[in-house]
Amino acid sequence: MDKSIEIAKNNYPTGVIKSTQMVVYSYPNIGAMTVVKDKTTGKEHRIFVDVFTLEMVQDKPATAT
Repeated sequence: MDKSIEIAKNNYPTGVIKSTQMVVYSYPNIGAMTVVKDKTTGKEHRIFVDVFTLEMVQDKPATAT
């Protein structure tokens, strides 16, 4: 979770961290997700970090199914 917060602060230095939690981002892979709200644009961004490799995982939009 610390790595997810660190990446969020580096990528969005003017952003405000809204939450950080453990998630299953692609079964059976688990990781930490941090939600950041950018102060300048008002948009929210999600940062996913794999719990085993500590590498950032590309965020994919949700599908209807």
